[in-house]
Amino acid sequence: MPRWMAAIDRFGPAKSFGMAALLSGINPKNLALTLTTVSTIAAAGISAGRQMVGLAVFVVLGSITVAAPIIF
Repeated sequence: MPRWMAAIDRFGPAKSFGMAALLSGINPKNLALTLTTVSTIAAAGISAGRQMVGLAVFVVLGSITVAAPIIF
């Protein structure tokens, strides 16, 4: 096994979370979807509180497909 894979094997929860966030963030499909969503919410002309609610709904809906099999 390459050394970088062995290093990942020793990651704790915080480093694992960071690596997952990094890898999902640089995925072109996720990046395009997120940038489109953020720009649409920003251009909607709504208050900052409602923008945060819209972003939270986006995150929850996007996480359901990942979380559902784990919860099930």
